[in-house]
Amino acid sequence: MTRPEMLDRSVTRTWLCLAAMVLFFTAPGALFPDIRIRPRIYAGGGYGRTLNARTPAFAVEDAADRNFVEANMSSLKRNFIRGQMRLDLVHAGAFSAGVLFWGHYNEISSDFPEYWLKPDKWYPASDHAALHAATVQWKPAFAASRRVAPFLLAGAGGYYGNVTSVRYLPADSTGFYYYGSRRQTASDAGRAVLTGIGVVAFRYAYFYAGAVHLFDAALPARTFFDVIVGVTF
Repeated sequence: MTRPEMLDRSVTRTWLCLAAMVLFFTAPGALFPDIRIRPRIYAGGGYGRTLNARTPAFAVEDAADRNFVEANMSSLKRNFIRGQMRLDLVHAGAFSAGVLFWGHYNEISSDFPEYWLKPDKWYPASDHAALHAATVQWKPAFAASRRVAPFLLAGAGGYYGNVTSVRYLPADSTGFYYYGSRRQTASDAGRAVLTGIGVVAFRYAYFYAGAVHLFDAALPARTFFDVIVGVTF
């Protein structure tokens, strides 16, 4: 099975899971008496940290390659600016069901090329992952007040990601200018889960802290922790 087919199947599973939750909440005789279909958006950004990053594969053959590693790969980047968007669709009592979108992108630096650049050698360039998940949120009424309403969030879905590398080719005959040519060196698609806790304050602002885990990932990182601040309406 190709990666695009895996992605299509994971997206389909996510939306089927969401549809099943919507049917459960809205079916006649459901356990939830107070059912409302009302879109509510949660959109925010903040801090993300990779919990289990590993160094991209790179063959060190000479002193120039060692210079590249020391200049650009000597320390793993673990901290990122993160964005998150969630759409709640069905509300039933203290519960709601929706869908969440999340993404991760890491760019490998290419500082001090004068000490390591070799034409036609492939260097690590970037890795990314995109997640879509069906979610269930619980807002316990006993813990809420007029100003704040805490919530718990859980979800499951699918992700797709890839790893790229770059080589630098001369842009003219002088040898002083180069351009980068990228290729995909690895890709992965599969299942993912997420969980977190948050609070809605003054009805339109929210704070969220949670984790995302990608199963069977061939990517350089597969577990992430995020702290998000945003608006909801």
